[in-house]
Amino acid sequence: MPSHLLFLSHAGVDSDAARALAELIEGSPYAQERGLQVWIDKRDLKGGRGWQQQLEEVIVQQSTSFAVYLGATGVVNWVESEVRMALDRAKAEAREGQAYPFIPILSARASGVEALPPCAREYQCVIDVEHRSDELGKLI
Repeated sequence: MPSHLLFLSHAGVDSDAARALAELIEGSPYAQERGLQVWIDKRDLKGGRGWQQQLEEVIVQQSTSFAVYLGATGVVNWVESEVRMALDRAKAEAREGQAYPFIPILSARASGVEALPPCAREYQCVIDVEHRSDELGKLI
């Protein structure tokens, strides 16, 4: 298992952008030096097992941080459940004095923080990481 595992949540319509972002993150020298890997469903789900159970296991037990990529559609469908699981974990770990970073990633197409559920708006976003190296640096 990697030293750091970032769960990257995204809507199905944003799969290609999320996959490219995962590769951008993992290809950065900073991520490679620190053993940061990205878990993304289209690449990392294992065949023959229920996908919902796998998502829950990675969010709750394996990942060391969580990011949600917001494209034009925002938080929809199963992404909302992933966000809520991650927020529950982040808040529980904070009560214990530990950290589980929750990172909203707003793409250039996102409608802004309004795309997030109200309970997730208290977390600092990074914006347009695909085109802004300073924001990508904050994410990594």
